[in-house]
Amino acid sequence: MPRLAPLPWRLICLSLLIASLILVSQNQVFFRRKVSAASASIAFRWSMRERFGKEGVDGLIDYHWNRQTEEYAGDYVNPTHWTVDFDACGTVPSPGKLRWDIDGQPLSQTTCSFSHDFTELKSYVVSLTATTPDGQSSSARAGVTLKDLLIVSIGDSFASGEGNPDKTREDPGGVKWIDERCHRSEWAGPARAALIIEKADPQTAVTFISFACTGASIKSGLLGVQNRNGHNVQPQLDKVFTAVGHRTIDALLVSIGGNDLEFSTLVEKTILLKHAETNAKAKEILSSGLRDLPGNLGLVAEKLSAPNQAAISAVFISEYPDIVRDEARDLCDHSVKITDPLRQISEAESRWALNDVIEPLNGVIRERATSFGWHYVGRILSEFGGESDSGIAHGFCADDKRWVNTYRDSRRIQGDTRGTVHPNREGHLWYARRLVEELKPRL
Repeated sequence: MPRLAPLPWRLICLSLLIASLILVSQNQVFFRRKVSAASASIAFRWSMRERFGKEGVDGLIDYHWNRQTEEYAGDYVNPTHWTVDFDACGTVPSPGKLRWDIDGQPLSQTTCSFSHDFTELKSYVVSLTATTPDGQSSSARAGVTLKDLLIVSIGDSFASGEGNPDKTREDPGGVKWIDERCHRSEWAGPARAALIIEKADPQTAVTFISFACTGASIKSGLLGVQNRNGHNVQPQLDKVFTAVGHRTIDALLVSIGGNDLEFSTLVEKTILLKHAETNAKAKEILSSGLRDLPGNLGLVAEKLSAPNQAAISAVFISEYPDIVRDEARDLCDHSVKITDPLRQISEAESRWALNDVIEPLNGVIRERATSFGWHYVGRILSEFGGESDSGIAHGFCADDKRWVNTYRDSRRIQGDTRGTVHPNREGHLWYARRLVEELKPRL
């Protein structure tokens, strides 16, 4: 019988066998890791630099608006380039060499993130190749389509943001507006809507401009000169087409018609008269305005479709809100604080304002919008009036649920009474939401 090797030698052999197996296993793991690092997929993200919504030095949204010349900066409305940010830092191997290409042309950038200025709004193919020190490489490519939506707002106080200055009377420095003469602010529904759209999609930029002016009507505001405190404000549509040149307007937002019915005069009559609903002069003003409004809106449509000016992809015209209900949907009836002049408005006058003024006005706007191929932005009257799941209305007498400024609100917020019975910030946020809901499917 052969002799067994001494025990120590057997242990040594077994130890060597185990060590060799461990070494092989470690080499396999190292090899797998090396291959994985070289062949791991890489990717990059891209986003267009925001054009609307950044704050200026005064803490307000930068409108690129010159208050002295009453013009927008030309390179804002008609830019010569658009900045795009690229970032692949989370996926590329380090250390390594990076090469970026746009439409097959190599760039000088070799870092994992950088910015590039494009001179045209179109589609590009961007590629990234990462090479490890041992020569292994992987690539990623993507189509990059640049979009810059031009959104333009025109119209009256509902579009300008009357009642909602950028800085209120209670803020340091007092009341401040983007445009003092027209009481135009960043809190207006159209401006809020443009801001929401800008923030919602990092791969689409927004250029937003507004010429809306409180007190504007169709003939004295949109199409003709409007006098504001002794100053002649040039027609809004003329200023729009001068500003945009031949750039296509993706969305034209319009709020007009209320001042064609002399809405502020009718409100004054409901305050000053015991029975404005039966007053002959009030009826005459209303009848004349409703009679002329369809033809005046037709003049706007003609102006928008005139040759040799910027094309307009879509027009959106908004309805006016129901402002005469309390939170329980009852008509306002001497139901605000006794020190506010709106307390003079009775239930009969509120019913007249809704049934004979606001709803007929919206009816004309809706009918004309349909005939012109414009988009009618509804669900503003109904939401203010409480026709929603909550059942809460938001008129001027709706206490802390109101979306409408009272006389006292206007004095407190902007130091005058011009903001009376205009939507407050909550009201304009709903207005903005409705605009966004209508705009997004069409943009």
